Parts: sequence; structure tokens; C-alpha cells
Amino acid sequence: EGYMEFISILYWISVILGIWYVLKNQRLVNLFIVYSLLNISIIVFLKNQIEFYLLGTISNLIAFFIVIKFIKDKYDVETVFGLEGLVLKTPVFAFILRTVLIMIGGFPPFLSSNVIYYNLINSDVSFYSIISLILLLIFNFTLFMRLTVNVLFGKPSEDVVYKDVSKNITIISLFIIILNLYLGISYILNL
Repeated sequence: EGYMEFISILYWISVILGIWYVLKNQRLVNLFIVYSLLNISIIVFLKNQIEFYLLGTISNLIAFFIVIKFIKDKYDVETVFGLEGLVLKTPVFAFILRTVLIMIGGFPPFLSSNVIYYNLINSDVSFYSIISLILLLIFNFTLFMRLTVNVLFGKPSEDVVYKDVSKNITIISLFIIILNLYLGISYILNL
């Protein structure tokens, strides 16, 4: 029990620093790394359904990676600034980006968020786990808001040549999104 207190406090500090980092940092790769570390580390606090959580989180990470790689390759930027107006100029990519941001933001009905919410309402979960899960949701929501506000909305820049995603990236991204959604809904229906 004593080691769990230490691990919990260490994780809480990490998440709080992660939230601060998301608010201060602009590099997409760094945000991806922090998201990965905090979301994979939470398995220590999950009481049930760890394999489902990992499956959902790994699919979130793959989709997030595809989005970051597309932004880096097509726009040659590594930050969340300078790409305002994607919704108006790249409708397919904007849809994929919105959906991926909802996935990483911890919103249902996607699989990893459903597992987190299930563990939050489970009576067997410890106080330390509940606080850790809530802090992770706050971190994920902060990351969601940071990217949504800075990338999706705003007036398109005349300095940027907007490019939409290719059919291959669209198919792969939609497959991951639909699979994650299907698994999330199946998870809820099988509780």
C-alpha cells in the first residue's frame, strides 16, 4: 500500500507537469510523447479491462501519429501554430483531425475513454486510482483544447498552401477511427 501512495503522488506530479507542458509547449512531437507516456502509465491504476484500454490507447497513438506526420510532411511545421483555418481549406483532414482529437481528448464512445470511465465508477477502485484517472482526463482534455483552438479554427492564412489528405491516409485513418468507435460501443454493450 505504501508503494502505491508513492507511485500515485509521482504520477499526479507528472500529470500536473504534463498539463503545464501542454499549455506552454507548441511542438507536436513533444505533445505526442507526453500524451503517450501519461496514457500508457495509467495502466498501473486500472483495476479492470487493461487489455481493452491498451488496445484503445494504441489505436489513439497510431491515429495521432498519422495526423502529426501528415502535418509535418505536408506543411513542414512542427508546432501547433500557423495552421489556422484547416476546417475551411481541408475538409477531409479536418474531419479526421477533429475525430482524432476527440479520441485523444478522452471522450466517449471511444474505447480507451470508456475503460477509464468504467474504472472511475467501479467500486473496487482505490482513491489513488480515481484521482489519477481524473487527472489523466484533465490532461487529455487540456491537450484536446490546445490543439483544437490552435489548429482547427481561425482564419486561413494566405501564406499557407493547404493540402488535403491522400486516399491512402484517409482510408487508414478512417479504419482506425471506425475500429476504435466499434470497439468502444461493443465494450459498453458488453458490460
